[in-house]
Amino acid sequence: SGVIISSDGYIVTNNHVVQGADTIHVYLQDGTKYDAKLIGTDTFSDLAIVKIDVANLPAATIGSSGNATVGDTVYAIGNPLGVLTSSVSKGIISGLDRTITIDGISMTLMQTDASINPGNSGGGLFNDSGELIGIVNAKSASVEVEGLGFAIPVDSARPVITDLVDLGYVTGRPYIGITMQDVSLRYGNSNNRNNPFSFYMDNYVTRVQVMSVESGSAAEKGGLLVNDILTSLNGKEITGSSQFAAMLYEYKVGDTVTITVLRGNETKDLTVVLGERS
Repeated sequence: SGVIISSDGYIVTNNHVVQGADTIHVYLQDGTKYDAKLIGTDTFSDLAIVKIDVANLPAATIGSSGNATVGDTVYAIGNPLGVLTSSVSKGIISGLDRTITIDGISMTLMQTDASINPGNSGGGLFNDSGELIGIVNAKSASVEVEGLGFAIPVDSARPVITDLVDLGYVTGRPYIGITMQDVSLRYGNSNNRNNPFSFYMDNYVTRVQVMSVESGSAAEKGGLLVNDILTSLNGKEITGSSQFAAMLYEYKVGDTVTITVLRGNETKDLTVVLGERS
């Protein structure tokens, strides 16, 4: 799901909605399909901006999440299950300033009991005046749980959205200048050819492989190379690209960190001074 935030085609959604996409299409309420351009993403806030080349679109009126109180009526609009276009569900604000950890990133979110389902991610949470006060991004799912949905407060989303629209990235965030992919490494007893069950004795761990290194970046200056496997940051185990990005956000631009990499069969400790995206 997504929310049109300007009449000239800027749309806010979640980073996890567009992450890894080769192409992006936007369908408006009338079913019209448009090719969209990815303007910018931010893993830390789970926000992204895409744009379609259309003029005079009806844009959402942005309100203030700071004026919301527990018990206020809210409406979630989105595309639950990916097929129920422009569905509206009604509820209340169940809680404010909930600290929720998603993919290793700690976020402060609003809680609502409005019906939230897969496909609602990126959709709007509106107050009873029709003002956008949140961007839906999560729900708690289990047999024992229902009525637990969460949204990014629009007051915290607004500066991120402004940076993404104006610059394509968020200022002040640590950046090392690599592209990554998750890889599984196997270790264990797989070479025991005399044991037919040796395969099941293997263990797998997820690490991060460097796919490219930007010229002049902090990573290049620190000695990172394509195909390096990132195993730890300042001694803390790296278990995936999203988790590694979240770990970086615990530091500031200019901080010096030690990234341990597996290069071939050799382990190396590399010193990297965290930069900022330019």
